[in-house]
Amino acid sequence: MVWANSRSSHVESLARNKVDSFSEIRTISTEEYQQIKREYENAILRLEAELKEISQLVDQHLFPLDPN
Repeated sequence: MVWANSRSSHVESLARNKVDSFSEIRTISTEEYQQIKREYENAILRLEAELKEISQLVDQHLFPLDPN
């Protein structure tokens, strides 16, 4: 779980840096916007996959298969 938290913190840090840069620069190019959008979409996909994996591990731990 520590690993997931550190990844989440990293994504939040990236988001803050982007917000900080947006407050300094009022306009961005369409190309830059598309790149940022792709980065966030990819981060969301990675985090969703990570959440699914962690959920499966938790389920396996809480509800182990009955060997009988």
